[in-house]
This record gives sequence, C-alpha cells and structure tokens, in this order.
Amino acid sequence: MSGWDACTMEQNHWLRWIECHPGLAGYLQAVGVVGTLVLALLGPLVARWIGRFRERRARNAKTLSLARSLLPHVNTLLERIHGRLETLGTYSEPEGNDWGLFLQNMMIEIPGPLDIRFSGFDLDQARLAFYARLVEEARGYDNTLGNKQREGAREGEWGALRRAIHADLTKLRELALDASAKIRDM
Repeated sequence: MSGWDACTMEQNHWLRWIECHPGLAGYLQAVGVVGTLVLALLGPLVARWIGRFRERRARNAKTLSLARSLLPHVNTLLERIHGRLETLGTYSEPEGNDWGLFLQNMMIEIPGPLDIRFSGFDLDQARLAFYARLVEEARGYDNTLGNKQREGAREGEWGALRRAIHADLTKLRELALDASAKIRDM
C-alpha cells in the first residue's frame, strides 16, 4: 500500500482540486499568510476603534442624562427671568436706599444644581456649550448687579440702568429658551 495521495483520496472536491494543482496551493498559502498578517495588524486598531466608540457612547449617555436632569432647573431660571422682567416693568425710579433693594430684587440667583462646573466630569463638553454659556451669562448678570449695588446709584442713572437690565434679562431669557429647547432635542 502506498502513502496518502491527496489528488485522488481527498473526500472534499475543492481540496482535492487544490492539492492536484501545486502552484495554486502555494499561491493560496501565500494569500493566507498575508491575510493573517493583515488581520494581526488590523485587529488591535479595530479593537481600539470599538473601545473609543463605546467610550464616546457612554460619555454621550452621561451628557444626555445630566442635561435632562438640569432641564427643570433651567425652566426655574427661565421663570425667575420672566418674573424679573415683569417686576422691572412695575418699578418706577427708586429713591435713596431703595436702589440697593431694587438691585437685589433684580438678581436672578442661579438655582443650585445649575451652578456646577463640568471640567471634572467625563462629558461631551461641546454638547453642553450652550448650557455653560447660559450659566456664565447669568453669573455675569448677577455679579454686575452686585457690583452696582455696592457702588451705589448716581443721579439720573435710572433710565440707562433699567434699559441695561432689560437688555440683559432679555438676552438671558433667549439663552434659557435656547438651552431648554436644545436639552429637549437631545
């Protein structure tokens, strides 16, 4: 009995055909080696890409969760802004010490949960840029009024101050409405 002959004894028709054509067998082996090398090189790259995709998806989920949890507080801020705009319409020029009380009443006081910093969080900062701008502008508005309250008012300043407060509150209202809409659209 002679040894194994793949050209005649192999059960699988395709393997038998490949074994009977030695040049083709060598070619397929070379292609197999190249394919294995390509997979060995691309495997870690694909794994890294998948890892980054999962991290990005988790970061987006955290961002969305935080943004949606802040929506009621953005709406509270919006209500405060509307209230200050209504109050501003009812005020006549304050006298004497009433300036300090007027300015204090015009402050909007950012709701506690909104007054956070995002730098320590693993969040998608770009998706929360609108929110950060709203909080920054609200802080700036309250700081300006606080400074004005410490400085005191000068004679004849009521009209200009009232217009400036109205403009700032209107800008804040637009930012809050925009933030609220963007959070709902996330």
